[in-house]
Amino acid sequence: KQLLILRSYHHEFPLRLGIPREELRSRLRVSPSVFNPLIEESSQLGNITEEGTLLRLPVHKIQFTPSQQADIDHLMQLHATAGVNSPSVKQSKKVVGDDVYHALIDLGKLRQLSSEVVYAAGEYKTVRNKINQFLIANQRINAAQARDLLGTSRKYAIALLEHLDDIKVTRRVGDFRELV
Repeated sequence: KQLLILRSYHHEFPLRLGIPREELRSRLRVSPSVFNPLIEESSQLGNITEEGTLLRLPVHKIQFTPSQQADIDHLMQLHATAGVNSPSVKQSKKVVGDDVYHALIDLGKLRQLSSEVVYAAGEYKTVRNKINQFLIANQRINAAQARDLLGTSRKYAIALLEHLDDIKVTRRVGDFRELV
């Protein structure tokens, strides 16, 4: 039954990488003690692929139309040109649409840090490395230092610092961040 649900989900949402694990469990109406071994067995048999908290059929791949790909290319060019001062989440969604935007997040092409700030994967890696290198050299960083280091506004610096706190790379101590 789980394979039928997955097939139906992929048909209904072709631009989503997979169904959230809990959504599939809810649709199957089974307890975690039944669901987890079922998924583990299906995964070992190669019937289901796990992508973090998402489940999908192994044959399912996100495929963009030529028009969607053109919009994606345009968005990625906007991000590349903007650098650290990237287009906002709202602007990015306007260029490619909500479904394509979320597919790009699922695929790791975009990294959303807050409700307003999103980076292309390459720029995200660059700014994160700059912050890490600064922290290794100086033990701590505040919003003003991050802003100056990255050559950006407070909005981007705060979003990045709060994101690093959320993913447990840093922790806030007063007005500063330190490596965890």
